[in-house]
Amino acid sequence: MNILSIDTSSSNCTAAVVRDYETLGEISINFNLQHSVLLMPLVEELLEKLNMAPAELSAITVSVGPGSFTG
Repeated sequence: MNILSIDTSSSNCTAAVVRDYETLGEISINFNLQHSVLLMPLVEELLEKLNMAPAELSAITVSVGPGSFTG
């Protein structure tokens, strides 16, 4: 089961893919709260680096604020 995890609750924007308690890849950036612009390209870059298609994801998890993007 491949799980995409997204955290946008702070100034960092982070995406990671985990499988069976192992982190397969992670990207974290900090560009002055530009999460709404950068999140999808960040996820695309991560999946490309992992040579993984979106269809290979079984679930998506997200963080819960507080934060300007999740608020």
